[in-house]
Amino acid sequence: MIFKKIFIFILWFFVNTTVFSQYKIDWVGSANNVDTSWAPNINYHSSIYPNNLNASTDPFFELNKKMGIAPLVDIGLQLDGKLNFRSGIGIAIESKNFNKFYFRLGGVMGFEKKDSLFHSSGLYLSKSTFFIPTIRMGYKLNKFFDGQIGYDKNFIGDGCRSLLLSDYGKPYPFIRLNAKFWHIDYSIYYQFLSENVNNNYRSKFASTHYVSWNASRWWNFGIFESVIFQPRDTMLYRGFDAEYLNPMVFFRPQEYSLGSADNVILGLNASYKWNRNVAYGQLIIDDFIVKQLVKRTGWWGNKIGWQLGWKFYNFYKKQLIKSRIEINAIRPFTYSHTNELANYGNQGMPLAHPRGANNCELLYESSSKIKKFYFKAILDIGYFGINIDNLNYGSNIYWSYNVRPFDFHWQIGEGIRNYFIVLNLHAAYNLLKEGNIYAFAETQFRFDSAIQGAKFKLIPTIGIRSYLWNDYRNY
Repeated sequence: MIFKKIFIFILWFFVNTTVFSQYKIDWVGSANNVDTSWAPNINYHSSIYPNNLNASTDPFFELNKKMGIAPLVDIGLQLDGKLNFRSGIGIAIESKNFNKFYFRLGGVMGFEKKDSLFHSSGLYLSKSTFFIPTIRMGYKLNKFFDGQIGYDKNFIGDGCRSLLLSDYGKPYPFIRLNAKFWHIDYSIYYQFLSENVNNNYRSKFASTHYVSWNASRWWNFGIFESVIFQPRDTMLYRGFDAEYLNPMVFFRPQEYSLGSADNVILGLNASYKWNRNVAYGQLIIDDFIVKQLVKRTGWWGNKIGWQLGWKFYNFYKKQLIKSRIEINAIRPFTYSHTNELANYGNQGMPLAHPRGANNCELLYESSSKIKKFYFKAILDIGYFGINIDNLNYGSNIYWSYNVRPFDFHWQIGEGIRNYFIVLNLHAAYNLLKEGNIYAFAETQFRFDSAIQGAKFKLIPTIGIRSYLWNDYRNY
């Protein structure tokens, strides 16, 4: 409890004495990540974002040698049967050239239609008014240790999606401690999450460990574990359990020793780089029993997901083109639990894949810049299961797995199987370098086999925005 009070006080102080912050996806998102595939570096861990407190490549107006500022814009019109809109403006400020201290603050405030494709990662002040406050501050103690505190999101992985920890969803208060030694980067996250339960906001916590090991200039391996737990159960108020503050402990034995029903998730991450190519993959294990896997019974409790991907950079007529092919498959009930206070989510949204569980997809994306023009195409095809009546078929992680219809012979796509195709074609023109402000136009084609009525949709959008965050309209 004392840790939460100290954290909230620090966050409140900075938010009320400085400029509010804007979530900056270019620290975290794969779209802007040009990793070390050009020249693999054994000291650079590209699967952790953000990973360098003092390196800024963002276009900021320089106020002086130590400070930068950038305008933020997010305005768009969208035709989806009816005209929907989003309008938001803000500002961001960032430290420059500090030896050990780093901060980035800002804020975006605006209006939107909540039923549009635009995904807001902010706080709703009313039904249509949103505010996106985020903040990230860091201090580098020495070449081995550094720490961060903020109200933001984090990302682990090399893919467009992450099955471990994604930037999808809403930001949250967090503390991150980081240690680097030899070829190993060890990160610890203490995350303060919440859910709306019967119109009352209830707290839940997560403690996450991630060990990244660069075995060579080309190979990287990562081990992930996270535990989600409630500060209060039927017996007592636990607060942020001291057992989960231990940076060197494995959570599954600790969970059993506490006699708790907390949700522990394990995962692996790996990548191999050569020339201008990166092959990568992830494995997520929410729960499983080896006996059931060997017998191939399709037991509901074998909650597993995997990812395989390949991203590469090539040239066409001297123009750089970034491309990616990625497959994600997640079994039913992965990330879910008995209630929303124990699942792997935050404020009604998953902390990993945006579709939750019980889905399989093949994603292709390609992007290129030609002078001031930016082009991007995304094709996403696959299928997922939809719940039937009041029974849970494992897609929505916010449904309790106790209301499942049966125990065995589960496959991806159970329930009403929906086959989907999403094609997004995007073109933009750079209006202002400072702030990465572009005028854009895009068209999205969508097909859903299980949707009643209009299975095909064509959704055009135009607007002006800062390319500083990922809106996840490609799912």
